Amino acid sequence: MDNTHIYTSLIQSRSYLILELICIFIVVPSILYALLPIPIMPILWMITFISIWTLLKDKTFDRTSLWRSSELKKNYQGMLKQFIVIAVVMIFLINFFIPDHLFSLITEDPLLWSVIMILYPLVSVYPQELLYRTFFFHRYKLLFNKKWQIITLNALLFGYMHILFENWIAVGLTIIGGFLFATIYERTHSTLYVSVTHALYGALIFTLGLGIYFDNGTMLTISKMLN
Repeated sequence: MDNTHIYTSLIQSRSYLILELICIFIVVPSILYALLPIPIMPILWMITFISIWTLLKDKTFDRTSLWRSSELKKNYQGMLKQFIVIAVVMIFLINFFIPDHLFSLITEDPLLWSVIMILYPLVSVYPQELLYRTFFFHRYKLLFNKKWQIITLNALLFGYMHILFENWIAVGLTIIGGFLFATIYERTHSTLYVSVTHALYGALIFTLGLGIYFDNGTMLTISKMLN
């Protein structure tokens, strides 16, 4: 195979990956946004399943990144310290700007809050991290020359997905969270570690009363089932 053919194959491969990235992380959320209201979670699960199936067929994919508990054991103290600082700052800001939201869910519907605390990491967080971190960082790493480039794009696309909640607070908060989660995954390549981190901050969002900005009717449906 001559150098010209190798170069052409590389360009075609890069072009395909770019098109695939755009379709999964921009086109699909845009279509779902246009079709709202529709159930979001089954679609997330389906796309995540296909993505992970693709990874498992890839011989260059390191399957240990799906767990890698050693990273969690090594970093959990720093993770908790950071979490406490951010939680205190968020409590202060919410109490100052929207005090009626603070702890509203846990005081008004503690049973719903409990169910969310149990189900959210399993049905939402882990599928998101499999797709947006594990799949994204392995699949598209060849498209980027610098670490900050893939981290930045990943965070922005993660925020963009949250247009499905139809408010800019959800988008803004998830862009910030996306930078944190992408940075953690790029450094550790541990889906477990980044999922635990994501679950902590997601639980914090619902506990502090900001869950209304991350709900497309699911909370209401669960509440009706519980009552």
